Amino acid sequence: MEKKIKISELPDFDMAQYLKSEEDIAAYLSMVIADGDTSELAYALGVAAKARGMSEAAARARLAARF
Repeated sequence: MEKKIKISELPDFDMAQYLKSEEDIAAYLSMVIADGDTSELAYALGVAAKARGMSEAAARARLAARF
């Protein structure tokens, strides 16, 4: 018998963690725009902004490690 998993036990999903490059962000936003849901687009823009912030922080950390 399979063990049932409660929803509360599932890990949180954060799309921003999977948007590693500007190309990833552009593809994600293009798919959302194609769906035509303006409320989803507003959410996706926030995800894209978060992803860009994460990418910039990672780039700064790599730069700081060189010095």
